[in-house]
Amino acid sequence: MRKPLYNIVIFIFHIITLILLFTLCIHFNVIKLDLLDFSKEAVASFFKNDYVVNRFLVDIDFMSKYWFSLLDYLGYDPMPIKLYIELLKKEYPDYENMSEFLKLPVAQQNKISRKVQKKASKIYLKYRIRNFFK
Repeated sequence: MRKPLYNIVIFIFHIITLILLFTLCIHFNVIKLDLLDFSKEAVASFFKNDYVVNRFLVDIDFMSKYWFSLLDYLGYDPMPIKLYIELLKKEYPDYENMSEFLKLPVAQQNKISRKVQKKASKIYLKYRIRNFFK
């Protein structure tokens, strides 16, 4: 495949991904329909059509496999992020809900984040050293 055609295909795929994410957000009430200009009936008719819903689910399956393979290809390791979240919940159980954490002053958020990030990176470094040859 030629390079410009490849870029166009990738661009179109990303546009489709954004549209699907937008409809998912509407479906699960992440985005309030009251703030949008189009009617609720149009969105409801989208989900009533079985072909569209099945196509939508196939696209979601394809997107998940695409992103998983892309992150695998790039060598993405989710362990540091999982460690960070686990330590944050363990050390600060008051802020298990992130909305409460975000209500804190920025200086305090940064202080807590740096402290937890430092512990998480130490644990992750020890893990990487122990499992270097595995």
